[in-house]
Amino acid sequence: MEIYERIRELRKNHLHMNQTEFGERLGVSRSVIKNIELNALARPEQKLSLMKLICSEFDVNEDWLLNGTDPMFVQSDTFSLDDFVKS
Repeated sequence: MEIYERIRELRKNHLHMNQTEFGERLGVSRSVIKNIELNALARPEQKLSLMKLICSEFDVNEDWLLNGTDPMFVQSDTFSLDDFVKS
């Protein structure tokens, strides 16, 4: 699976967003998302910054997005209020 296919899978199957909603969260238009998913981005130099933004905005594992290596999402450290209060 290619990067553009993983982006479409992420958006549709895991985030359950349409292209407009996804684009709004990233600060780009629906047409930019459409072109990314069709692998037809007019300005390919935008790809890297958009991919980093996708990872940051949706807690996506960058290695998954770029290479397909699991897990899809970043495994965040859990926060324990009890541990915090003790410290």
